[in-house]
Amino acid sequence: MQRLQFESSPYFILICLLLGIAYAYVLYQSKHPWSQSINRVLFVLRAVMVSLLAFLLLGPIVKLTNNVFEKPAVVFLIDNSASMKEVGDSTQRLALIKELQQASKEIQDTGYDVLFKDLSGHAADEPVFNSTKSDISSGIKNIITSFEGKNLNSIVLVSDGIYNSGTSPLYSPVRVPVYTVGVGDTTLRADLLLKDVAYNKIAYQGNKFPIHAEVLAQRLPNTELKVSVLKNGKVVEQQQKNSGTSLLTNFEFLIQTQEKGIHRYDVVVETVKGESTSRNNRASVYIEVVEGKKRILLIAPAPHPDIKAIRAVVEKNANYEFILHIPGIADAKPEWLKLGATELVIFHQTADRTGRTTALLQQFQKAKLLCG
Repeated sequence: MQRLQFESSPYFILICLLLGIAYAYVLYQSKHPWSQSINRVLFVLRAVMVSLLAFLLLGPIVKLTNNVFEKPAVVFLIDNSASMKEVGDSTQRLALIKELQQASKEIQDTGYDVLFKDLSGHAADEPVFNSTKSDISSGIKNIITSFEGKNLNSIVLVSDGIYNSGTSPLYSPVRVPVYTVGVGDTTLRADLLLKDVAYNKIAYQGNKFPIHAEVLAQRLPNTELKVSVLKNGKVVEQQQKNSGTSLLTNFEFLIQTQEKGIHRYDVVVETVKGESTSRNNRASVYIEVVEGKKRILLIAPAPHPDIKAIRAVVEKNANYEFILHIPGIADAKPEWLKLGATELVIFHQTADRTGRTTALLQQFQKAKLLCG
């Protein structure tokens, strides 16, 4: 629908027409060298042109209104994780997909648009259930974000309720209704689960790095838990604890680093009798081992209390080595005073009247390696 609007009253259009006619009359009433018919044509053109220019000064606006009717959308959010395969066999999963497709067809017949999405936001018309991550909270947020400003009616979540990433979906605010279709058995089965493995991605050569493992024992009280850290199939560290009455048992390992490079370590929980599955008893971590301690060189012409404070701060970190050079008092090895021998050089009290450290200062300044 189109509509013409003005910044001022539309009655000024009459004034515009009168102004155009008056201007043409004044211009063409005098004698002219051309014929009367040509004069009339020029009169009309001039009147129309002046009227149109005056009309444009009124600020006319053409407002176009386009009404688009959008059907409300219903999104089937499918948990495409591998844990869904534990629900039943392939026949049961196919039957579930057919029931969902039949339900979507019935919803479409009532005037809704129906979409199938997985937790990553991709189309899931035929889910294969092979994802290693289940982030239900992010999956719902992705749907809400992608339908921002659109007519999203509701979300139907089809999941076994098991998530291993992100926050709990119970605490995620959602502006549309979320209907759940629970799949699987709610009965807790006897199982050992390697719930979490925390580690540092970078370790220094020659140092030990920690690996923290959390083992969840479901319906297996007072069970002897044996957790091993393997490298290339060989056991590096191993611990054994009794779960007692606690569901969660923590294991702390300190692994010695040797060669530089990226190394893979496998954290394995030994299977016990009565455990329903052993697929969740193993996890792999990758550690990058880099060169040993970083050297920090401090050069000063004389002792000072600040030097002791700086040394105390640096030596708190096991990955740094503090080297002090005070000529005649604490002489560092000559190779450590060479350019590039240390990662950081600190000059303390560079205004040295005796010139004890001036040569070294100038040497690092010329090489543009001076850090402070």
